[in-house]
Amino acid sequence: MKKLYLTILTFGICLVSQAQVTLTKAANEPVVGDMEMYNHFDTTTVLNNASGTNQSWNFTSLSLDTIISMTTYTTPASTPNGTLYPSATLAGDDGVGGYTYTKSTLTQYELVGMLNTNVAISLSNTAVAAIWPVNYGYTNTDAFAGSINSGTISGTVNGTLTTTGTGTGTLTLPGGTVVNNVLQLKNTQVLSASLMMGLYTFTITSTNYNYYSATQKFPVLSVEYKTTTGAINDYEVTIKVNSNLVTGIEKQSLNHSLVIYPNPVKDHVTVSFTNLKNETPIIQILNLYGQTVKEVNIANNLNVNETISTSELASGVYFVKTTLGKETAIKKLIVQ
Repeated sequence: MKKLYLTILTFGICLVSQAQVTLTKAANEPVVGDMEMYNHFDTTTVLNNASGTNQSWNFTSLSLDTIISMTTYTTPASTPNGTLYPSATLAGDDGVGGYTYTKSTLTQYELVGMLNTNVAISLSNTAVAAIWPVNYGYTNTDAFAGSINSGTISGTVNGTLTTTGTGTGTLTLPGGTVVNNVLQLKNTQVLSASLMMGLYTFTITSTNYNYYSATQKFPVLSVEYKTTTGAINDYEVTIKVNSNLVTGIEKQSLNHSLVIYPNPVKDHVTVSFTNLKNETPIIQILNLYGQTVKEVNIANNLNVNETISTSELASGVYFVKTTLGKETAIKKLIVQ
């Protein structure tokens, strides 16, 4: 059952910010075609997530990990099982088989459910993530409930989702980049599940501190603390920094060695990177919806320099996703 517990995704709702760090429906809801990408970081010290005004949040002690995560936003109908969520108006695709389904109304943004290869959650009573506008001092708590299914195992889920505008101040990122006029938004979710008529029960408590700036559509930095209690006990911390702002950090990784050229491209693109661990590389070309339009498996050489035909691709924006074991890197590609 451990795999089932660990594959249940926390419902992190991606909000965005304006110059005044006030989140509104018109400017801040994700739309079809949006993409957010984050570099993951590690820490050996306790992080400062203090609340209140005029804060100075310093994250220069973080060390760069090799993980990069990406979410692309698409229509529910374009996802493999979007029909399971008929009320959803948007789907977030994580590129590795996971989808989060949300609904937009005139005044608020709601979570409908999630789906991956192991588990599906459908909320009959949706979770309200935001009632617009959202800014410092905002607070809202909403109860949700629904069903959970994993193959032949089924049950129920319920819980609460609380969103609070908890702080304002200045944020210093790894590498020394300073971001002014930042809003700290705290998201706390408590999800309880009961499976096989109560034989397996557990609770996941997730607390997210998301930092927003007028300079970026998606969060500048996100820190998640997740605790699982019940049939098993688990604790994990996830730290992510907006890939647009990851600068001045020295570490040899796939993301740093990956080069694609020419870009823009017409007929052929060359993908070049260093394969230090001698692992078997996989190169995928994704469209704006996160769907794989081409995949190439190549030999595990130390220095990879692979030329891929793009002549069959329609003009537009794509992403080159390269995977080496547990490490992934993504670069934007423009096809003319």
